[in-house]
Amino acid sequence: MSINDQGRTGSPPPAKRKRRGSHILSTLLFVTAIGFAAVAGYLYWEEQQEEQNEPTPPPAEAGQWQLAQVRSAFDQAGFETEVGRTNGHTDQMEGVPGQALMLDGTEIYIFIFSPTVDSDDPIAMAEAAYAGIDESTLFLERQSSGAIISEGEPVSVFQGSNIVAVMIGGDEDAIERARTTIEGLI
Repeated sequence: MSINDQGRTGSPPPAKRKRRGSHILSTLLFVTAIGFAAVAGYLYWEEQQEEQNEPTPPPAEAGQWQLAQVRSAFDQAGFETEVGRTNGHTDQMEGVPGQALMLDGTEIYIFIFSPTVDSDDPIAMAEAAYAGIDESTLFLERQSSGAIISEGEPVSVFQGSNIVAVMIGGDEDAIERARTTIEGLI
């Protein structure tokens, strides 16, 4: 043991060593917390940037509604929407596939009528298709596999502009809001 000029030994007292270890630990935890806060701030900023960069669909012209514009109309009606993964078809509307949307978890298939060689009036085509639908016998099949989508579920059919929509199931409020949205398309 060495004694320095002031008569003390060369090693610090044990209490100072403990304080130094706890000081290092608290500093390390503080730096870690700042790191987590920085990561959270970055992730929040990224999410905000993604939302700002989402393209908004152009406004629909009368009789020329597309899926993105119909989805936007449902969003404005207060539905939480997402694009479905399947397409459906029915023998009651030949040649027009229905594109799936999810409205608050309920499937709705959007049949979009476009001008053809036979007719340049998609609204008249949608109205004629809608007039020929019998909801009691209507069923939808997956276009890829032929599996029946609507089996055992009640279906509701709506028409507006160049769109015919077939909703599978859903509560009364959702059905009425979907009906109002589709029938309000110009």
